[in-house]
Amino acid sequence: MSGKCLIISGGEFDNYIPAPADYVIACDKGYEHALKLGISPDIVIGDLDSVTVPIPPDMKTIALPTAKDDTDTSFAVKYAISHGFDDIRLICALGGRVDHAYSNTQTLCAAARQGASACILSTDTVIRAVCGSSVSLKRRDGWAFSVFSATDKCSGVTITGAEYNVENIDLYNTYPIGQSNGWASDEVRISCLEGTLLVIEAKI
Repeated sequence: MSGKCLIISGGEFDNYIPAPADYVIACDKGYEHALKLGISPDIVIGDLDSVTVPIPPDMKTIALPTAKDDTDTSFAVKYAISHGFDDIRLICALGGRVDHAYSNTQTLCAAARQGASACILSTDTVIRAVCGSSVSLKRRDGWAFSVFSATDKCSGVTITGAEYNVENIDLYNTYPIGQSNGWASDEVRISCLEGTLLVIEAKI
């Protein structure tokens, strides 16, 4: 798989300007967010229960039923992976309803477990899911980072270049010991051998 896919979710609007992508999916109200950001999506996916502006008749659209197992965003992520994209970036996926933000985070983890590089991006938060791999974080003044186990257990977690470094430890999803770390160098490196690790950068 290869290629970058931007998914504009229907969460709270955020004026984060994403890097160019090979393919853009707007999820339901995410179509309105795309217009605000000056982005023309390649496809609109969703049950269309929250979008309030007309979608052009020539816009490729997949209309989903309201009663379904997948959220609009999780369906979009599955669609992206099935079409060969391995770098998936979600915007407008936070804020508003907490349950929606949490489900988008779970969707992020599911994408990582399928081998995709997946992240949620906003002006004040970056969330990555790391599954049997590693990630590097460049120093960001005025920001902090945290790591949490999304699965019951994450094994072989190593953090270097940080204020608090660890080597080959286990993290559990019932103990938030990874909250609020910082940079001691220009780059922090985080790796996880087993399990799904959430790496969250947040503006302080």
